[in-house]
Amino acid sequence: MDVSKQLAQAWADVEAAGLPEHVQGVALVEALRMRGGDTAAPRRSGNGDSGVKPKGGPTKKTASKPKAAGGGGAAASPDAPVNEEEFFAAIARETDVPVDTLESLIFLKDGAPRLNVTRRALGSSLKQGQITVATLIVVARHFGLGEAEVQDSAVREECQRLGIFDRNFAGNVKGIPGLLQTGDRAKVFKVRAAGVDSFAATVGALTGQTKAE
Repeated sequence: MDVSKQLAQAWADVEAAGLPEHVQGVALVEALRMRGGDTAAPRRSGNGDSGVKPKGGPTKKTASKPKAAGGGGAAASPDAPVNEEEFFAAIARETDVPVDTLESLIFLKDGAPRLNVTRRALGSSLKQGQITVATLIVVARHFGLGEAEVQDSAVREECQRLGIFDRNFAGNVKGIPGLLQTGDRAKVFKVRAAGVDSFAATVGALTGQTKAE
């Protein structure tokens, strides 16, 4: 089952249960496990690969960070360089996803996170791919770059780079589990508690590895 479809169905189960918000993240992970355990097995593409490209990002180094478009969160300065080791360590610390797993899926280019995946691995539809990209990019920027609010343009640009953007983008990325979208014309995402579990589940479905033991 496609990653984003699996997440959407699991989230529907959680909402139907009427659970309080502080336990929704745990319930989401359990719902995903009960729906087939995709978070514990690698997602295979048609050629037998996991769907994650051979690591092609830059080697560990300090990269220049692009100017933040408002809501910079904990970042020291919009022009401050991004330390790659600190970037991955921060995400791993907050999500419990191992650094080596994150590095196989995400890399930094010009100070911004990019995804190291094939288009096929993102799902069979553009909507599913856009939801997967949004989940990964928003959480990575929130924890890795310290952005309290993540501009939807960051997600839009990555979808365009991966060839999965279309005119339905704005509607497709609404209501993603754990990501609160606000704003009128300039949309931004905020990460809620369930977003961490959505991120970990999405990483697990793409790589076959989830939280650190």
